[in-house]
Amino acid sequence: MDAAGKLPQLNLFLAGRWVDPVESDSFIDLNPATEEELATVAAAGPADVDAAVAAARAQLDGGAWSRLSGGDRGRLLTRLAEALERDGDRLAALEALDVG
Repeated sequence: MDAAGKLPQLNLFLAGRWVDPVESDSFIDLNPATEEELATVAAAGPADVDAAVAAARAQLDGGAWSRLSGGDRGRLLTRLAEALERDGDRLAALEALDVG
C-alpha cells in the first residue's frame, strides 16, 4: 500500500511473473461501504485465461513442479500455509475493505 492506503496497480501473475493483460483493460476496485478506491486491477480476458491454462498445463506436464518429489511439494505447500498464517490479519483486513 502507498501512503494513502491504496494498493499499487495489480497486474496478472502468469507463469511466475507479473504481466499486463493481453486484450483487456483494468478496473478500479472500490470499497463498497465507502466507495474509496482501493486498487487498480488488471482484468483478464479470454487470451489471458488461455495463457494461464497453457502455463499451468506446461508445469503439470513437465515443468519444475511436476519434477518435484511429493516431499518437496509438501514443504513448499507448508511454506505457503505459514505465509498465509503469518500475514492472515493483513489479508483479512484487505478482504474486509474489498467487501465493505
